[in-house]
Amino acid sequence: MEIKKILWPNDFTESSHKMLPYVQSLAEQYDAKIYLQHTAEDLSNYGEFWGKPDERHVKGMHDFALRGARKKLEEFCSDELASCPAYEINVTLGDPADEILKAIDEFDIDLVVISLRGTDDSKGRLGSVAQKILGESKVPVFAINPK
Repeated sequence: MEIKKILWPNDFTESSHKMLPYVQSLAEQYDAKIYLQHTAEDLSNYGEFWGKPDERHVKGMHDFALRGARKKLEEFCSDELASCPAYEINVTLGDPADEILKAIDEFDIDLVVISLRGTDDSKGRLGSVAQKILGESKVPVFAINPK
């Protein structure tokens, strides 16, 4: 099996952070490039209970979230991935599982490394994003229980 491109979705949770040694080890072993991805939530449909949100405010919040995520990933990469051969940051907006599946195609990914649980890991069961990726990914998925 040839692995040259590894997609590592990161939602900034402790579970995601626990994937770091696995991602580094795989990248070093296969001399692979890491595609670190964060997906910010689309806020367009929020607030419908109180009326249609103003598009300028929603765009402002999206821009703020995307800039913040990119900055946080850049800092993380410079601190934690300095020893890796290569990495690329991808920040998107939308549904995390859908954006991960798109990134697999867009970047011609060979392997996805995810946590079995993400933002809602208090319940101790398979997360919805992991479940969708495991069920729909066209490439192998290395799913880790972050205990």
